[in-house]
Amino acid sequence: MVIVQSNVINSSGAGGQLGIDWDINDPSVPIVTESDYDGFNEWSDGHCRYIYRATSEEAKRHSSGWAMRNTNNHNVNILKKSCLGVLVCSAGCILPNGDKIHLRPAICDKARRKQQGKACPNRLCIGGILEILPCRGHCGYPVTHFWRHTPHAIFFQAKGVHDHPRPEAKSSGETRRVLGLGRRERVLRTVQSKMNKVWLAWFVLHFRPSLLKGSFYILSSRADKRYQTVEEVIQTALHHRKGN
Repeated sequence: MVIVQSNVINSSGAGGQLGIDWDINDPSVPIVTESDYDGFNEWSDGHCRYIYRATSEEAKRHSSGWAMRNTNNHNVNILKKSCLGVLVCSAGCILPNGDKIHLRPAICDKARRKQQGKACPNRLCIGGILEILPCRGHCGYPVTHFWRHTPHAIFFQAKGVHDHPRPEAKSSGETRRVLGLGRRERVLRTVQSKMNKVWLAWFVLHFRPSLLKGSFYILSSRADKRYQTVEEVIQTALHHRKGN
């Protein structure tokens, strides 16, 4: 990668530190000084440019609060990323805290297709499903981010203005908590089913050991389907005891 030997000064520079005129597609990029570096911006929006330190971990990972995926670029020295938009509820439901569902789309195409059409994870929502609200903030196309690495700096440029709400950030635990509601419910049902079987086995062993010859195995294997609560299991076991 070619580096020019002098800075080009422009008092009307766009984005980041004013004074250095450059574009991500320039054949060469300027040499920068310590005062030219910008603090990392996770939510870059609009047409902007930033110069990050080459040691910045966020810049090296090409981090962004927006859901960005790699796209083809004719210049192998420049990484191009496009915005995937945000996952929203088709019913426009409201969470208990007053916010709406704005989930982060998966980067993988297959995983993102699986996300779409799923029931809204909001327990208060009725009939809503997840759907993609695409990004069309760059002349009808997704907003694009460009990254260019040099030995002394990492150059970043964004084109377009996001026309959709922010998705949950990667570092936010809210997405995991919302999506985890269904898993917790399934775990609770599994635990309840196992408890039913344990109670059934205990009562059969203490009140009617003869059931172990056949009936017990039928009841145990179908306990999660026939008995919804521990009380029903107890009543059934007592019924078998009285009948014999």
